[in-house]
Amino acid sequence: MRIPLDSIIINDKILARIKIDDEFVNELKESMKEIGLLTPIIVRPAKDGKYKIIDGLHRYAAAKKLGWKDIEANIVNLNDVDALVYSITNNIQRKQMDPIDEAQAILKLINNYGLSETDVAKKLGKSTAWVSQRIAVALKLPDEVKKLLEEGKISLSIAVLATRIADKEKQIKFVRKHDRKIF
Repeated sequence: MRIPLDSIIINDKILARIKIDDEFVNELKESMKEIGLLTPIIVRPAKDGKYKIIDGLHRYAAAKKLGWKDIEANIVNLNDVDALVYSITNNIQRKQMDPIDEAQAILKLINNYGLSETDVAKKLGKSTAWVSQRIAVALKLPDEVKKLLEEGKISLSIAVLATRIADKEKQIKFVRKHDRKIF
């Protein structure tokens, strides 16, 4: 079904991530200009004829840059928790989230909807250890180390090991000493 772009609401409570990669949007824009939209965005009904986007934020942004008035969308009826789980799962499957993005999305499920780590693991089809590692990395590491992880300059395994060190400066030294990717 085609829906007007101006009827779409961006609600960070149900999106796995809000970060927009401008370079990726521009690549999508060029592709969509040439061959159109291959995969519809996913939305759910909101009030007053509006829709909340669940999946396809970059496609939506590219369509806006192209000046499109409407976009092909699949409309699903999901509550907030299921919409966020859907968004997280799709982004993980496409490998479009780094561990920090994954952690922030997991923390939304826990903090906004009262899910436990075990509940989140079950809903995402992941182990509890997978969930716990991402939470630890997001909550226990200094921003400098998180940035290195987001940029792919350090491995998740080194970041997880660093969470076991209490002192932030020692965490940074550990990461610099043990991961060759940053040299």
